[in-house]
Amino acid sequence: MRYLGVDNGKDGAIVVLDEKGHVLSKTKTPILKSGTKGGKKLGRDEYDIVGMKALLTGIALPDNDIVVFLEKAQPMPAMMGGVAANYQRGLSYGLWQGLLVGLGISYEVYGPQAWQKVMLAGINAEDTKQAALIAAQRLWPKEDWRKSALAKKADEGFIDAVLICEFGRRSRVGRMASV
Repeated sequence: MRYLGVDNGKDGAIVVLDEKGHVLSKTKTPILKSGTKGGKKLGRDEYDIVGMKALLTGIALPDNDIVVFLEKAQPMPAMMGGVAANYQRGLSYGLWQGLLVGLGISYEVYGPQAWQKVMLAGINAEDTKQAALIAAQRLWPKEDWRKSALAKKADEGFIDAVLICEFGRRSRVGRMASV
């Protein structure tokens, strides 16, 4: 059995864990980047739906011995990205659900408060993003959470995806112990 955690959004990510909770792979959400001309962006980046399907197909099929844990999308206050960001989170959530159902892949949905309550328990940090990084570093101390070797900071999409995945994995095996 393998477990796949999805952090929604254009800067989201997908992380795959094995039965013991070891990280098998990390992938950013497939995005079709808009071009630029003269330093100006020509359009908006779009979800690469074909790439999302190919990613799921490559991980789950042909044995389909996988369950996906998807973070429930919910509106955020205007100060956290506003209407456009809320729309994109909802769109991503719907795209992932549609692809999972269409491919016949089992999935569960968890709200952010549910997984954060368990996975961030006992961590004294200024905000949830910092607490999530601490939790990921504690659980997988050898894992590099940056998007690439050139990146200076850990990638929040990878971190949230792996913690969502680990929360789901633990709920499946009946061990809801905190970090």
